[in-house]
Parts: sequence; structure tokens; C-alpha cells
Amino acid sequence: MPSPARTAANKKNALKSTGPKTAAGKAQVARNALRTGLFARLAVVTGLGETVEAFAQFQNAVSGDLAPAGPVEGELADRIAVLMWRLRRVAVYEATAGTSPATLPPHPDEVVPADTWNCLAPPPDAPTPVHLAYARFTLITSRNSLEAACLAAAALLTPSPEAEPASAGDEPVFYRTSDHITEVAATLLDWPWVVRTDHWTAIARGVGAKFNAGGVIVWTETTLQTAIDQAARNAGRPVAEFRGEVRAHVDAERDALTARVAAREADEWALTDRLLGERIRAAAAGLFGDDGVLQRVAKAEGHLGRELERALTLLERLQAARRERPGPVGDGAGPGLRIIRAVESNGPDLVGFDLPTRLPVAEVG
Repeated sequence: MPSPARTAANKKNALKSTGPKTAAGKAQVARNALRTGLFARLAVVTGLGETVEAFAQFQNAVSGDLAPAGPVEGELADRIAVLMWRLRRVAVYEATAGTSPATLPPHPDEVVPADTWNCLAPPPDAPTPVHLAYARFTLITSRNSLEAACLAAAALLTPSPEAEPASAGDEPVFYRTSDHITEVAATLLDWPWVVRTDHWTAIARGVGAKFNAGGVIVWTETTLQTAIDQAARNAGRPVAEFRGEVRAHVDAERDALTARVAAREADEWALTDRLLGERIRAAAAGLFGDDGVLQRVAKAEGHLGRELERALTLLERLQAARRERPGPVGDGAGPGLRIIRAVESNGPDLVGFDLPTRLPVAEVG
């Protein structure tokens, strides 16, 4: 039994908070127990991100499609809109229930390629998003290399001049293309890496190539092919034969890179599918992990579906009857009300109601 001091303290504390007093505060706390919104009696549940404006727009669109005439058909059209709106809520819940976005694996669209400066292959047990980021990084690099190889192969199709550089072909060559061709030629000539830049710089000056402000060679198609021929002469290699070797090597690399890009695209697609599967399984695990929620969702969806079918059928019959026998619909005494009684003779909850104002709205509690 509490002491008198404790009882007095409890009474004093109870006076400090008696709950919200304003209408807005009471409306807010009324939604404290909101979880799924599937069983809410409100047409619009703001706690789920729904807005009155969005619902009104949806309701107007549904009413425009159904084209009701008179208050009875208008009431049915509004009820159909509410049922369809709540069915959309079920679909949204089924897609996200039980698992918050923070606990789901990222969507494949959110995975960016791995950092260029941290491009080591991940270990086999790394998470799928890490493998996907690395796969996208390697795919990008392979595509860039393939692009350079294709451009290099195209550039080498133009016959190289044997004498002085001609005026044709003076447009600058894309740097990745020129780098690719010069690296192939240097490899075939067995130039050490440490002297390749010096060799090409000396040859570039000899064939009249230009340099940018940073001292980098700006090759044109003419100067590039002339430089390759000069490099062959310096090494004592036949020019035509060496030119053919460079072209064959570039073509072979292009074909190999084409196959590599195809393989890495397949890897990227496989990892994307795997990550999507992990997201689906995580969402399903969260849904099934909440005891009884799946059954309640299925019950709500089935009930709303049956009610929607019933309302659509009733509206369809009303409109068919109106077309066959024009007259006031649902005025309480005209043929519209008698049509409803005839159609819904097995539905005691509708018979005898003033449908324009007392159309019953079944709710799942």
C-alpha cells in the first residue's frame, strides 16, 4: 500500500498533464496508435503521407470516369473512390511493411561505382552492394578502354604518309586514342617505361607536333602516324610491317575488350538481380516477422475488394436501368429507389435506406 506521501505526490503529478485540450491536439493524439492505416476509418491518413488535396484529385478523377448522374450514383461513385484509395494504401503497405528503409539493403540504383582511389577487389564475403560498386567501377574502366581501342583502330585505318606531313588530318586526336596507340607502339618496340615519354617527346618535335601549355603532346592524325613510322625507322624496323603490327595489336585489344565489357556487364546485371532479391527477402522477412499482420492485411484487401466489386456492380445496374427508363434517380420516391430495392433484395442493410444520405460504409476495425 502506498504511503500518504506517495499518494499526495501522485495526485500532484496528475495535475501537471491532463492531455491535449485543443481540437488539433486531440486530433493528433487520436493517431498515436496508427501503424498500417489499413484499418483506419479516415479516408485520408496524413500520418502515411496522404493529403486531402491528393485524395480530392483522385476522387474527382474516379467520378469523372464513372460519370454518375443524380445523388445516388454520385454517392456510389464517392464510395468507389474511397474503396480504391484504401486498396492503394494496402498495396503501398505490402511493398514496405515490416521493414524500414534503414534496415533494407540499398536499391541497385543507389549503388555508385567504387572510388577510383580505392579500387581493390572486395573479399568474397563482402556485402552485395560492395561487390556491385566494384563491378560498376571495373565496367566503367573497361568501357573507357574499349572506347579508346575503337577510336585507335579507326584512326589507324587512314594510310600514313611516307614523306612530309600533309595538310589533311590536322585535327587533334582524342588524348585517350593517342595514348593508346603510342603505348601499343612503345610496347612492340620494347621501350622501357621510364624512357617512353622522352622518346615520344623527341620524335614529336621531329615531326612538327605541337605541345600544350602543360608540355603535353597534342597529336594530330598526321603527326601521330608519322611519329609511329619514325619510331619504326629509329628501331630499324620496316615501316609498313611495323604499322601493320600496331594495327593488328590494336584490333586484337579491341576484340578482347569487347568480350571483357560483355562479361562485366553480365556480372553487373547478376549482382543487380541479387541485390534486388535481397531487398525483397528482407521486406518479406519483416512482414512475416510481425505476427498476424499478413493475415490482417489479406483480410483487409479481400474485404475492400469485395466491397468495391459490390459498389461497381450496383452502380452499373443503376446506370443501365436509367438508360432504359429515364427519370429521377434516387429521389426517395422515383424509380431509382425501387431499382435499388429490386437489385439488392438480398441485402437487408440497403433495403429501406435513403441511399443519397445513408449509404452504409462498411469498415474493417
